[in-house]
Amino acid sequence: MNINTTHNSNNHSHQQAIVISCFGAVHENEIYLDFKNFVQKYFPDTTVFIAFTSKMVIKKLQKEKNLHFKNLPQVLADIDMQGYNEIVVLPLYIYPTEEYNRVQRVVSAFQQISAAKITLAQPLLSDYQSVCTFVKILTATLTPAYPHASFLFISHGFTDSPSNEQGKNIYLQLGSLAQSLTNEKSIRYHCCTLEGLYAFKNIEIKESLISQLRVCTNGGETSEICLVPLLLVSGNHYQDIEEIRDILLENLSEKSNQGQGIKIGIAQSQSHKFHLLSLPKIRSMFIDSISAMIKNPASAESCCD
Repeated sequence: MNINTTHNSNNHSHQQAIVISCFGAVHENEIYLDFKNFVQKYFPDTTVFIAFTSKMVIKKLQKEKNLHFKNLPQVLADIDMQGYNEIVVLPLYIYPTEEYNRVQRVVSAFQQISAAKITLAQPLLSDYQSVCTFVKILTATLTPAYPHASFLFISHGFTDSPSNEQGKNIYLQLGSLAQSLTNEKSIRYHCCTLEGLYAFKNIEIKESLISQLRVCTNGGETSEICLVPLLLVSGNHYQDIEEIRDILLENLSEKSNQGQGIKIGIAQSQSHKFHLLSLPKIRSMFIDSISAMIKNPASAESCCD
């Protein structure tokens, strides 16, 4: 089954296309496809395609589910051959890291050889304003559901590479910015990653977080710890987050000073696994990014500078 189909395969001259570029997923692939359909409904006169960057995911989906996806160069080449003259590439990434840089390089290469106008949107978090909007969405979503909780935001991670510097700096702002925007007197927002420099499995990171969370719970400030996957699609990483939860349970199983047991769990969205891409306002941030490119292509990321 070929995922990318077009409305009118005969003539796409002078038409726009949107390409959603993402890592991909095997077990929760439908979340990406649902988002693709969401974008298509929002832009009914623009054909929406999806491209996966993971060769492993593409091969597994073909072998296990008979689903045929293509990577970004393949999709852009197909669209170019079909005659689309304006293409917006939407990178489904949270931070501007090496993954985003790879997409930049692909788009830059096609800008050199294609007659089409190809523009690249920014990742979800690219500047102070987008980070503030993101944090406000998170806190407004989580606080009513977990009013007495301390939150542990868990991102995928960053290697110690110059190309990850901007993303790393944005990540380091999240906890303090959430604290500031919610006017919390107690420290309720904490961060770690699954991999890289700030990974929970790093001994110093783990011990520091356990110590911070113990202070929150023992001080009676919170009676619950909520783990929040900052992942567009949790996929197999949900098991990694469950492992972090289990480690915290082992280390923080004692009762708080209030004599109550400490509850430690993973955030849910409508009784399902928590995925950022399932949150309507996060989807709206991506829609706004596409709209800015279509209405004002000059505001797009210039890959050739």
